[in-house]
Amino acid sequence: MSDIGLNWGVTGWAVIALVVGWPGLLAGALAGLLLWRRHRIAGTLIGAVFGFVACLVAFYFWKMSDWG
Repeated sequence: MSDIGLNWGVTGWAVIALVVGWPGLLAGALAGLLLWRRHRIAGTLIGAVFGFVACLVAFYFWKMSDWG
């Protein structure tokens, strides 16, 4: 029997999300910066959010599939 608990607080979950979602954050920010040249800051932020969420969703579905 293991005594390791998986009781993480809000900061623990935030760190886990950042570790899992950083590639999407970076790729989305770069894509937003390059694709929306008139509004570079807004494009970067919006792209980063969409990339981060897409990476987390892809990770979730990968772990819930039979492949992971």
